[in-house]
Amino acid sequence: MERYRFFSILAVVCLVVALALSGSLVVSAQEEPTEEPTVELTEEPTVEPTEEPMEEPTEEPTVEPTEEPTVEPTEEPTEEPTEEPTVEPTEEPTVEPTEEPTVEPTEEPTQEPTVEPAGGEVGATAFGSWTTEAIAIQNISGGSATAQLALYQGGGSDPVQTIDLGTIAANGSAWVFPSQISADGRYAGVISADGAMAAAVQNYNSSGGGADFYFGQSNPEQDMWCPLVFGAGYSGGWTTKVHAQNATGSAQDIRIRVYRAGETAATVDTTQSVAANASYTFDFKSDSRFSAFTSSDFGYARLTGQSGNIAVVVDLLRERSSSAEQAVNTYPGVPTSQAGTSLLEALVFKDYSGGWNSGIGVINIGSSTATVTVTYTPSNACSGCTGGTDSLSVAPGARETFYLPSRSVPHTNWFGSAEVTSSGGNNIIALSTTANYNKTEGAVGYSLLGVSPDTATPNIAVPMLYMGAGTSNAWITGVQVRNMGAATNITLDYVRAPGCSVGNATYQWTQSVAANEGGTFYTPSHPDSIPSGWYGSAYVSSSANNDLLASVQMTGYPLGVAGVYNGVNY
Repeated sequence: MERYRFFSILAVVCLVVALALSGSLVVSAQEEPTEEPTVELTEEPTVEPTEEPMEEPTEEPTVEPTEEPTVEPTEEPTEEPTEEPTVEPTEEPTVEPTEEPTVEPTEEPTQEPTVEPAGGEVGATAFGSWTTEAIAIQNISGGSATAQLALYQGGGSDPVQTIDLGTIAANGSAWVFPSQISADGRYAGVISADGAMAAAVQNYNSSGGGADFYFGQSNPEQDMWCPLVFGAGYSGGWTTKVHAQNATGSAQDIRIRVYRAGETAATVDTTQSVAANASYTFDFKSDSRFSAFTSSDFGYARLTGQSGNIAVVVDLLRERSSSAEQAVNTYPGVPTSQAGTSLLEALVFKDYSGGWNSGIGVINIGSSTATVTVTYTPSNACSGCTGGTDSLSVAPGARETFYLPSRSVPHTNWFGSAEVTSSGGNNIIALSTTANYNKTEGAVGYSLLGVSPDTATPNIAVPMLYMGAGTSNAWITGVQVRNMGAATNITLDYVRAPGCSVGNATYQWTQSVAANEGGTFYTPSHPDSIPSGWYGSAYVSSSANNDLLASVQMTGYPLGVAGVYNGVNY
């Protein structure tokens, strides 16, 4: 019987996992969760600001800004505040000639994020303590399946703990909480099952005022890109942690190269030996090997497994003296295979609902100058919104940014999806950054990788979903679904988690979505009024069996945090 393994990178104390879909899951370690929030995942709140900033909660505000608060446009150096802070304008030559076969960054775009706009003091201490609040494993095999989570730590090739997840029913799920981990610490995790699974991990930092979540990776690769990284102390307190997991059964060296925006020669080029299935965190602040990449620098990183596949998760941390001003922006590394001539960003905003704005950073990893065009399609929940197109010329190896507040298209008070295409057969990598600095509870933001329409499928898994659940019952989820075909009815089937006793065991929500447009499923607006405290998973499908793509936004406004992750196509 075939075993599916997912890789994810885990963190300290409670775990922080980064999973992988399909084969094995790699958990990744982040900081060191000293506490362990509640058993309910808070990780998905980003999806729909529970309050939905501006308007129609029903439309699924989460799809808008609130969901990705972790990044902060203006201050997030990650982009260039001035032009699209949220995305990281040119800083990310993510294409690195030497190892990235296909491109070869010729010089890096010229722009660079401006410094952090307004006041606040850079924190003098570490960002705080991290806890993995939950790991959700969703059965997408169509039948019952058994699964287990193996936790790795240090240099051992054998797991320090194996958690038996038992038999997971068809369309069911299993959840792992901090109380099930025998000891506090940082771990790498691998989920194995005899049927196909999807997984998501949620991390929370109550003392630092941050949160993030990501899905397990079932298809790790040898070469991974990190489109945006900052030197320690960049633009008002930003720094970077890159969590790399060895996704093989033998120890191997993992090489990391860090490039300044606008440069093709690596500023940092170092390797680290990592045990089988274990993870290692490259900390740009505490590791002297990264001292040459200073507080004035931002750019991109490239990681390569010297003898096998790896999984990568990136944390961009804004360290401030006030937790309300701190932020976390987490995204998975980008395998070279995910670059393409057409990429979709499922959810972006322009001056929407009280301050949500997005920027889309695009890297041309091709061999010639490309005309990059963004086609904007409004959500069906964006009343009176219209679409449009915008374009920029991007040199080979360069990165340019479409900072929506500075562009004429789309119009204001808008949210929806964006398709990014390139000319001349040049492959590109895209990363959108969304933020809202006007939230009274604190700045929120997040980053979302563009995905190829070629990865769209008729079925999508949403492993983790909340309705006023998780830490302080603060997390709310919104799911934005993009219909890639003719007009159809799109349905979300909600399935309650085994440890949840609130509400019904299942719910269903069907919406009519026009051809090539998006539908917003904001949990608080569910027609059957899902009660607060409910959490579980969801399955997405359409009546016409159309190909679909989805992003999941989580917002925890009472906590001043948010996050986002892409749905898992299968």
